[in-house]
Amino acid sequence: MTIALISAARGIPVRGDVAMTGEITLRGMVLPVGGLNEKLLAAKRNGITTVIVPSDNRSDIEELPVHLTSEMTIHYVSTIQEALPLVFRTPLITEDSSTSNGQLSESHVAA
Repeated sequence: MTIALISAARGIPVRGDVAMTGEITLRGMVLPVGGLNEKLLAAKRNGITTVIVPSDNRSDIEELPVHLTSEMTIHYVSTIQEALPLVFRTPLITEDSSTSNGQLSESHVAA
């Protein structure tokens, strides 16, 4: 949902070949979630080969069957800022890119 809101606000489409899951805090931290087996299975059935999951779910992913994860590229993220370049083909920059090195600040993400 957070990525969809950023996409709509910026007018930049999200890549259609990436699936993602996680809970986002108001500060942009990505928290672990459950149901990863079902989520990755659904992604695989729909031809998705790139998946973004919370870093804290790494051990859960490692426990999944190899046949489910072997053909997927799995990215682990701890913050929404880490996910942004993985889901947008166009870089996102703030109005004042000189202070943020071209990254969205927490205030832009949490807003």
